[in-house]
Amino acid sequence: ASLGPSQSLLGTMLGIKAMLMMEDGHLVTQEKVQTREEVVDKMAEFVTEFASVQELGIFEQNYEGPRDELVNRLHETLPKVKIQKIDYPPSLAVYLGPSVVGVLVHEGMY
Repeated sequence: ASLGPSQSLLGTMLGIKAMLMMEDGHLVTQEKVQTREEVVDKMAEFVTEFASVQELGIFEQNYEGPRDELVNRLHETLPKVKIQKIDYPPSLAVYLGPSVVGVLVHEGMY
């Protein structure tokens, strides 16, 4: 199920953050969390579910603290994986919002 405008507004009012995933070219809601700590926990859990992570990209806009916490946690869990910090352009902020942290996973062969 995708995140509609009314869900987005209500989530903003209640302080709920949607965790989105790109699936078949569409953004869909994966989970909903309330705190930045939950965001970091769920994203770290998501990344460690991949069988063979080769490279990671962490992108953020106005979310430096959670990004750095996520990078530190992933360095502990996946010490050999290269993690790049990526800034995303304002044009993408139009779709994602002004305060976002995300992860890109490049999975290798087994």
